[in-house]
Amino acid sequence: MGKSRISDDEYAEMAADYETNPPTAAEVTSVELNPAYLPTGRPNKGTRTTGKTPVLAIRLPESLRNELVHSAKVQGATPSEMVRRAVVDSVSFYVLWEQTFDGDEWQWVRFDKSLTPQDAEEMFKHFSRLAPTHGYRRVQIRHGRDEVVKEWAAPTHGRH
Repeated sequence: MGKSRISDDEYAEMAADYETNPPTAAEVTSVELNPAYLPTGRPNKGTRTTGKTPVLAIRLPESLRNELVHSAKVQGATPSEMVRRAVVDSVSFYVLWEQTFDGDEWQWVRFDKSLTPQDAEEMFKHFSRLAPTHGYRRVQIRHGRDEVVKEWAAPTHGRH
């Protein structure tokens, strides 16, 4: 699954759609922090918290731990952040669509935000409606990286 950049035209279309149909206060029911990006360390004294984040100990072979530490350093993250991201990525719901760029090969593009099942369903409906006019061949909801939960596919007649 390759990630590709959204074109300037697509950004303009999304901005126009957002300007025409901005979210209303009734539609914004909550704001959630992606658990993969929890702040590191303990909160400052007096800071309001919503609860404890329990510790989960894991065992890793030394070679894998070394790779984790190296990757974290390269990405400017901590090993704990890298593990949280990997866990969130494997258990969350994502919306993906398949499209071509510059008439090249078909590529998967993932909306790179973990979603609840309900949010994934809403986004799936939105992208499925856009698909025919934006040239998307397929739209999917995936649980984790590989489990396809739902799929929309363009009609195959007359397409190569």
